[in-house]
Amino acid sequence: KIKFKLAYEESYTLANYLKKRYSRYKVKRILERLGNNETIESAFKEELNIKITEFEKRWLNELRAGKLY
Repeated sequence: KIKFKLAYEESYTLANYLKKRYSRYKVKRILERLGNNETIESAFKEELNIKITEFEKRWLNELRAGKLY
């Protein structure tokens, strides 16, 4: 039960960061690419011009700073 709650909270903060830092349109485009079997690495690089590892680093920094709740 705790793992599900943690996964939900992580996905909430990740989506919140995407929406805050980029736009709903970019989120939509990423989801479309993923729906077309594109890798997450490729989708992020093409839509956000950022490597997934750098995105994760930035997201975690915002999360640690308490800016995503």
